[in-house]
Parts: sequence; structure tokens; C-alpha cells
Amino acid sequence: MNVQISSVSDNPVMERREVELEIDHAGEPTPEREQVKERFAAEHGVEEDEIDVKSVRTPFGSRMSVAKLKVHEQFEYREDLEKEETTDQAQSEEPEAEEQNGDSEEEDETSSDDIDYDDLVSGTISDAKETLEDLDEPDYGAALEAEQSNKDRVTFVEWLEERVQ
Repeated sequence: MNVQISSVSDNPVMERREVELEIDHAGEPTPEREQVKERFAAEHGVEEDEIDVKSVRTPFGSRMSVAKLKVHEQFEYREDLEKEETTDQAQSEEPEAEEQNGDSEEEDETSSDDIDYDDLVSGTISDAKETLEDLDEPDYGAALEAEQSNKDRVTFVEWLEERVQ
């Protein structure tokens, strides 16, 4: 299993770094969250208790997975992997600038940070439920719409419908 950091973003408000990993696991099944946590901790000198593995997703038939982690401890990484800082203040200031300038490009950049519910429901039901429950303000209606237009799994649709009401 070969693990590479594909991006890192600082989130000073939550006092953590949000990390995206690319995992090549040719000839092996998709790695478990615990395996990803152990590997990342060992390679970067981070305590395992300081790592939350948000998701591990593998497209059907692929040998590559993408894992998303929340790391609550400092660690070394290449600076070119760093994305812009995620702060509530920066997000709240952008809409004001859009209204004044009428610049739709900034609006597109802001919306790219939104949750992709199609991606969220593309994995297993248990992963999708866990991710939705981890969100501060999940949009169950959007998740329901994405599920119905994609896999349309009966039990998951029922679970989402209960939360929409």
C-alpha cells in the first residue's frame, strides 16, 4: 500500500489540518480506516488519537482510493500541497465582495467548497450515513435527491426521508 498526500488545508478555527490522501493498494482490498490512520501516524510522527479518518473511497474496480482525514496535530508536509486556509471569516467576507463587484467567478469558487452530495452517496450506505451525521448542518433533502438520481437504494432512501420530515 503506497500512500501519498494529495492536499492539505489548515483550518485554524477548528485547530486542525484537513488532509486528502491518494492510496495505491494494487492487489489488495480497499484499506480499512484504521489501517489508513496507523499508516499516516507512523509516516508522519502523529499520535493516532489525533487523527480522524472521515472517509476512504474507492471507485468500483479501481486500485486507487482517496482518504480524507482530520489531523489535530502539527506534522511535516510539502508546502506545495497546501490549499488556502479554511476560516469562517474568509467565507463570510466573500459574499459581500460578490454583491459589490457582481463577480460570478468568486461565487463559483465559494460554491466549490460546498458538499458534493452525489459523491457523498456514491459509497456505501454506512459511510454516507456516517458522513451526513458528522456534518454540522446536513442537507438531507439534497442527499435524498442525489441518492434517488443515482443508486436509489430503498433502505437508504427511507432513512433519508425520515430525516427530511
